[in-house]
Amino acid sequence: MELFGFVRPDGSLGIRNHLCLVSADAGSDAVCLRVAGTVRGAVPLLYRRFSRFAGVTDINISELIGKTASNPNVGAIIVVESSSDNSQADYIVEQVAKTGRLAEKIHIGNCGGIVKASAAVLSTAITMTRDISTYRRELVRVDQLNAAMWFTEKDSTNMSLAITNCINRLVEKDCEIIRNEVMPEPEIHQQGTPPNSENRDFINQVKDLALSTEPKLRLISSKSHEYFEELAVAQGIQVQVVTIGSGNVPDHPLVPTVRVTSNRDYFELMHDTVELRLGDLKGGDMNPEDAGLLVLNELLATCSGRLSKCEIANEISL
Repeated sequence: MELFGFVRPDGSLGIRNHLCLVSADAGSDAVCLRVAGTVRGAVPLLYRRFSRFAGVTDINISELIGKTASNPNVGAIIVVESSSDNSQADYIVEQVAKTGRLAEKIHIGNCGGIVKASAAVLSTAITMTRDISTYRRELVRVDQLNAAMWFTEKDSTNMSLAITNCINRLVEKDCEIIRNEVMPEPEIHQQGTPPNSENRDFINQVKDLALSTEPKLRLISSKSHEYFEELAVAQGIQVQVVTIGSGNVPDHPLVPTVRVTSNRDYFELMHDTVELRLGDLKGGDMNPEDAGLLVLNELLATCSGRLSKCEIANEISL
């Protein structure tokens, strides 16, 4: 099974080719936002996303930002800093540069203020965007895909049959199960190493994911996935599938989301941002095998360049 993606210098697979504007401190968020709104395809990665994780995980903020900015979906980065201490920005640039991708740092104070810094970031962003626009997709095996699949829909038992059927079609990879105790654990029939379904503390599993470097499919059962999502993106997922029956789940700045529901009323209300309605699985108008194949096809199409609905509408969680 294959898909079309961007092969990075370090061998990792990207399904998007973002120029990422990274703020290394809170004082740089405004510059990144301003330039991202001007440059086509530029994505802001704001410091405020990560400040709420201070003291919660086993990794510090600069390491978490560095790992996130190194996500395979990033083609190049510009790090913006306002602090007099350059160590954090230097660390982020160093981490991305190790992957062989373009990385530059711009200090607001050295430019003479926000206006001149914005102009400097804009000029650099234009040059970098032109450079990475020459990158081309290649046909690659799906076993390089590192995906996360979230169960958030309340009626997750029937939906899980469709999602696990999708996973079981991707038998070239092992699947790790990470779940919150309140959610059901579907059975995964996988080649290779059995899935990790130990009954461990959920937060410890979150920490393990943040520190992991091994690409694999992950089936993540959690009613609230925002916190876990940041760590999964830092670990290197390129795409995520979310089952949803209420509310709104915008895309992560770097990682597209395939939103799936079995709720007809919800889909009709939210069809502009939800990719798939799998039908009433309990009513019998779609069996899990057919539903799983639909999810798989949508997943592979998204990985090969098909835009998610939130990407088209530019609806991302800042």
